[in-house]
Amino acid sequence: MGKENIIKGNLTMAIFMGGEISTCRSYIWLPPHGIKNVKSVKSRPDRMLKYHESWDWLIPVLDKIYSSSEYVEYCAILKQPEQIAYVNTKFILVNYEFALAYIKWYNNSKTL
Repeated sequence: MGKENIIKGNLTMAIFMGGEISTCRSYIWLPPHGIKNVKSVKSRPDRMLKYHESWDWLIPVLDKIYSSSEYVEYCAILKQPEQIAYVNTKFILVNYEFALAYIKWYNNSKTL
């Protein structure tokens, strides 16, 4: 996964989690994490969005997805039983990519 895709993916997740983008579009206010830089994956570690590399960041996203009523509809589209809330604890990027796919679907379904 390339740097630009990670930056876009992290921003997508931050907005899904309630983040508010600054007027200059370089920073986002994320209540549990404070102000973070949205245009870098290699800035100061305390200023980065870390959904792509930190379970502490990604698990709340997965929890929000799995507990949403829309998740049942998403599973029906994928033809998977909704009772299965699968988290691959060995490879964080598998879960990161799943979360991004769900969020993109969720955002598109809200605009229909």
